[in-house]
Amino acid sequence: MKKHELAQQLLTMSMEIDKAASNCRITLKALFQSNSEDNELVELEGKAHDAMVEYLIASHLNASWSKEYKATKTSLDGTVEALSDTSDGLPGQTVELHRSNVFSFSKKQNVGSSSLSVTDLLNALARAGVEKSVLDEAKTKASKPKRGNVYYEIEVVKD
Repeated sequence: MKKHELAQQLLTMSMEIDKAASNCRITLKALFQSNSEDNELVELEGKAHDAMVEYLIASHLNASWSKEYKATKTSLDGTVEALSDTSDGLPGQTVELHRSNVFSFSKKQNVGSSSLSVTDLLNALARAGVEKSVLDEAKTKASKPKRGNVYYEIEVVKD
């Protein structure tokens, strides 16, 4: 298989998925009705309905394909590991792990880094003799409010 043949296969698949999503979009958007007689309000309600439809479709595709994506990575690692006893990459390098008559599988791993735990840092400074009041003041000054996660939910009104 040549690169352009693979690209064509993937493009065809994407077009079929897009067509199915488009059909779903048309069906779900056609369900909208408004009880209002105010044209501006009806238009805004219609836009909100359309946005909910778009979110439903996008979130469904994302959830489905994200799970599949993660599962295929796990499967690929397990299969390659069974073939060669490792599926690990090397930091800062691209390593080919397997090659078939059609595809090659490589992993690129970024160079490692380090992280710092604020709690561990404060404990180490306290053990080194820094006064608790100084540590508390520094922690208060360095702390910033963090907004909580926001989750979108679209549900059917009537069952």
